Amino acid sequence: MKLVTLTVIISFLLDSIISYLIPTNSLLLPLCSLISLIIIYPFFHKETNNYLIWSFGLGLLYDIVYTDTIFLNAVLFLMIAYMIKMIYQYLSNNVLNVTIISFIVVVLYRSMVYLLLISVGYLNNDFNTLVTSIYSSLLLNIVYGIILYLITNYLSYKYKIDKVD
Repeated sequence: MKLVTLTVIISFLLDSIISYLIPTNSLLLPLCSLISLIIIYPFFHKETNNYLIWSFGLGLLYDIVYTDTIFLNAVLFLMIAYMIKMIYQYLSNNVLNVTIISFIVVVLYRSMVYLLLISVGYLNNDFNTLVTSIYSSLLLNIVYGIILYLITNYLSYKYKIDKVD
């Protein structure tokens, strides 16, 4: 559980650090907290409810610290965590699948946020905005997912931490 906590804390802080160092109009928009949900799922293979609670809590903290919207990202993170759970029923835990799941998660999250912002009238119905937000998030987050997977995989083998492969 210490590795899970450390992974989530580092990812949460990296969202802030990367956003501070890299301009928001660049091609590197971080979703490190969301990617951490992919990485920590195998550590919760016997405790799915705890995983969903962690994802809701992380989303709520993300709302409070980064977006000033209560429960928006909490619900989105919970929905995406459930989708991650469903995807992991069909895929094993390896670098290639983490890359695929990271791609799916970034596209899902950006699409859900875009559709929600359109439905409340915050954004105009401009498909280019969605495409830009997706491709500006993909590279950084997929690379982060791969690096985080390799680190947590190494540490889980080294310290014999139980997880599903």
